[in-house]
Amino acid sequence: MSSHKLSLIEISKDKPQNREFVLAKKRTSHLISDAQEQKDVIDMIVAEKAADILKKLEEQGAILEREHDFEKAADIYYQILEIYFLSGEYDKGIHYGEKAIYLAEKIRNDKTAKTALARVAHIYLHLGELDNAKKYGERAYQIYKIHKKKNIVPYTY
Repeated sequence: MSSHKLSLIEISKDKPQNREFVLAKKRTSHLISDAQEQKDVIDMIVAEKAADILKKLEEQGAILEREHDFEKAADIYYQILEIYFLSGEYDKGIHYGEKAIYLAEKIRNDKTAKTALARVAHIYLHLGELDNAKKYGERAYQIYKIHKKKNIVPYTY
């Protein structure tokens, strides 16, 4: 019976059209023999849902950018940056951070620009790229200082 279960898992990974069938079968507790297999199935479902959400966010950001709604696009790109940071996908996080920074600076949205700059600096720190971490951190700090002088300090990490 365990070889049958392995083949179901293999089918779900190799053939996306069969994934829903396999997941439906896997969701029933009588087919799942141990806690690790249950965890694996749950992880697979969560990963698929997360990937779907990210894809939709990326598409929405691109649409908003094309429509020149730069404030909302920058906010969405910042949220994508956070997701990739938390999942450890730093290169993708930097990519979306750059997009958020560019749009936020274009419309002078200092809050989003500063938080995205700070997060990208944090990523570079994790990667051990201290020169880049310093560069982005200093840019975030400059925005912070400007607002501090005006007694308006936007949210930061």
